[in-house]
Amino acid sequence: MAETAQEIVERELREFKRYTGDGLPGEPVNAPLPVGDPQSGVHNPKKVNLRKAMLAPLEEAAQSASDAKDEADRAEGEADRAESEADRAENAASSFIEVATNFKTVAALQADETMGYAGSGKDVIVGEGDIITAQGFRYEVAASDATDAHVETAGGVKLCVLASGSLEFHLAAFGLDGLTPSEKTARFQKALDAAEGGTLHVGPGEYEQTEAFEIGSNTTLILAPEATVMRSAAYNNMIRNKSDGVAGGYEAAQDIHIIGGVWDGNMDNYPTAATIIAFGHCRNVSVQGAKILNVPGRWHAIELNAVKRGRVLDCYMDGGGNDDILGEAVQIDAMIDDEPFPWFGPYDETVCNGILIEDCTITNWATGIGTHSAVSGTARHENIKIFNNSISFSRVGVSMYGWAGVHIKDNRIIGSTGALDDDVLQVGIRSLPVGGKNQSDYKIVGNTLLNINRSASSSTAIGARAVSLSGVEESELLANVWIHDNFIYDIGRHGIALDFSNRAHVYDNNIVMGAAGSRAIYLYGGKDAKVHDNDCIGGGGINPLISVVTSGAFVATRNNVVNNRVSGVIQVGGENAIVTGNNCAALTTGGLVTGVISPNIVAGVAV
Repeated sequence: MAETAQEIVERELREFKRYTGDGLPGEPVNAPLPVGDPQSGVHNPKKVNLRKAMLAPLEEAAQSASDAKDEADRAEGEADRAESEADRAENAASSFIEVATNFKTVAALQADETMGYAGSGKDVIVGEGDIITAQGFRYEVAASDATDAHVETAGGVKLCVLASGSLEFHLAAFGLDGLTPSEKTARFQKALDAAEGGTLHVGPGEYEQTEAFEIGSNTTLILAPEATVMRSAAYNNMIRNKSDGVAGGYEAAQDIHIIGGVWDGNMDNYPTAATIIAFGHCRNVSVQGAKILNVPGRWHAIELNAVKRGRVLDCYMDGGGNDDILGEAVQIDAMIDDEPFPWFGPYDETVCNGILIEDCTITNWATGIGTHSAVSGTARHENIKIFNNSISFSRVGVSMYGWAGVHIKDNRIIGSTGALDDDVLQVGIRSLPVGGKNQSDYKIVGNTLLNINRSASSSTAIGARAVSLSGVEESELLANVWIHDNFIYDIGRHGIALDFSNRAHVYDNNIVMGAAGSRAIYLYGGKDAKVHDNDCIGGGGINPLISVVTSGAFVATRNNVVNNRVSGVIQVGGENAIVTGNNCAALTTGGLVTGVISPNIVAGVAV
């Protein structure tokens, strides 16, 4: 065993030369000398031995320090290995939890029974605020007693769908698979509520609906072209804006947009009358790119009631109106009472203002676009634009009732064939007088009106007209009308008919009449009209193709009939008329009191 430092020091710095156990020769046997025995003599150690004695403690201390460092390094290594093992264990646990809370599909998430709240005894414990993913969607764990969660797993974990991007939600995240129609309807509504203020996307598929959806302000609903909402019960509306029933004017809701998809009224299975999409007391709303099919009864595909700045764009509407003149595909209406708008009030007679209907196709409908009720005062629906639509109808293409500031341009309006009962009508574009309302500022430009010849057999029938605008005798309620550059073909009675109009401009129209005795242009009791540069053929019989006549006390006054090319008769009556530059088969002026009647070409002769 190696000497210790103490042993080395005692040996080298001893006082006497000899000491017991010094290992030198001649040590007495059985007579050991104690250390420092005086019999051994004085010890004078060499310097090398002194150095050895002095260094021994230092070397021992250094060795102890080295040994201590080695021990510390070993302990640190053990600690590192323990920490690494802990990290591996933590990572393994984290990976397990991540796998356990990341699902391939929403259906798998809903079917999960491994997750649970603390104390549930489940394999994976989750708590309020934890994030779960499924099918690329993110969910936040709700409190176990939450009542407003969107989805719940089979293990009882309640989840709220989180928005992606800028308040973007997807209906698929709400897990509609396997639900009953009523459950699907409720889940769809939850998705609309969650997306309020943002956007809800609806993917392809059929979504059965058992009651109406309500959509809130500042919300966009986007449906894939292959997404169909199917009316699956007898209720009277599929979707409408939210309202508290108190906010009137245009204040119930705002900035709502419904885009795409198919809305099927399912009239064969549920024939009870229904309106598919309804807006009331709101502003800045639109329906775009939607298909609306099989609308039951004489109700509507879209109703705009008390709407400011409403748009219907690029929609397709097929089948509705029940061949009833009051059955418009798109109705523009006022908040009169709960008969035209039964879902909420207040019924404060708010009208529509700023409506645009553009690039739509309306087919197999009774009436394409229009109104059939009016408020009691002088308020009118104003600033209405109907552009570039295709309308196939049985009763009326566009029906104006209490409208002003109207622009109807570049539409294709086609009547269907078939007999009607007595005293009914088929009209491409019409306006009817309503009390004392001013029907002013109409522009009817560049439209094509075809095959409008469906009329009753009775001689008292109103008959078929392409354009028919009616004012009130001895008034100027129908004023400032511009009808030009229209192509009108195969019309049963009148191509363009104006009753009691003021300041009407009818020019550059091409009119081909389809029945004997029909009239291309007919002004009844009008004032200050300008009828010029129209091409009118067909009709035949004894009735004129252009006729300006007086009605009772309402004398046709200051009407100009100029430069028209007419295959038949021009008839002008009233006062202060100018009839010149026309080319016609015959010209009659019966009832004309004063005016200028030349020059014209009549039957090829200048007169």
